[in-house]
Amino acid sequence: MYPETWNDFISTLNKALPVLSAANKKKIKQIIQWAQNTKPRGRNPDKGEVEWTRGQLTSVIGSSTGTVRTDLSNAWGFLGWFLRVRDLHRWVTRGGCSFWGGHWWGNSCHDEPWADSPDNYTDAGACKRAGYYWWNGSCHSNRLACRDYRSTFDCEWNGCYWYNNRCNGTPYEEPPPPPPPPPPKPCNEITSQSECLARSCYWYQGACHKSPEPTPEPLERPFEKMANDTERFCKTIPIWDIPKTIACHMLKDIFRLLDDFLEFTK
Repeated sequence: MYPETWNDFISTLNKALPVLSAANKKKIKQIIQWAQNTKPRGRNPDKGEVEWTRGQLTSVIGSSTGTVRTDLSNAWGFLGWFLRVRDLHRWVTRGGCSFWGGHWWGNSCHDEPWADSPDNYTDAGACKRAGYYWWNGSCHSNRLACRDYRSTFDCEWNGCYWYNNRCNGTPYEEPPPPPPPPPPKPCNEITSQSECLARSCYWYQGACHKSPEPTPEPLERPFEKMANDTERFCKTIPIWDIPKTIACHMLKDIFRLLDDFLEFTK
C-alpha cells in the first residue's frame, strides 16, 4: 500500500526491517527516528532533510528485491511529495487526504471543502436528511405551499395531505352529517288535498284531518221517538196500576204502528 501519512511511512519502513542487512537496517532505523522527530511538523519538514533521507532510501532500495523493494520505493515516493506540487486527487484514504491538506467528501479527496447544495442529492431520502425538499423528481432548497404540489408523493413527502384529488395543508375531516329532516306537519296543518292524501290523512269538509270523517248519527224518526219516550214512561208506572200500564203500552204500540206505516210508504 502506498503510504499517505507519516504513520504509514514509518509502518512501511518497520515492515521492511526484518529482511534487511545489518547496514541497511541501521540506515532504516535512522530514517524511522528522523520521521518520528519530523512527524509533528506535518506537511512542512525541512526539504534538505527530505532530500538527504531520499538519498539514504535510494541506496537501500538498490540492494533490495521483491516486495521489500516495492514497499521502500513507495516510501521514497511519499517523501517526494514534500518536494513538488501535490495532486490531492491521488490520495485514496481519508487520513491521507486530510494529512496533505485536502478535503474528503464523496469518497474522494478534493481541493475545496464540501459545498452542500440540493444538486448533490439524487434521491428523496438523502435530500430530506440534508434538510432540503424533494418535489418534481429533484431536490430543492425551498418548500412549496401545500396547494402547489401536483402528486400524492410530493404532497405527503413534504408533510401535506392529499385528498379530493389535490394537496391540502390540513388533515382530512369527515363532513358533518346532514341535519335531520324536519318533523312532518300534523295532518290538521296541511292545506293541500294531494299532500293530505299522500300523508295518509283524511280530507273532508275542505280540510285535512288525522281521523276519518265520522259517520253521522241517523236521525230519529218522530213516531219512533214518541214510542221510545212512551216506553220509558211506561216503566215508571207502578206495577199495581194495571189500567194505566195497559193504556201506556197501547199508546206506545200505536206510535210504533204509525212509524212502521210511514217507513213502508216512503
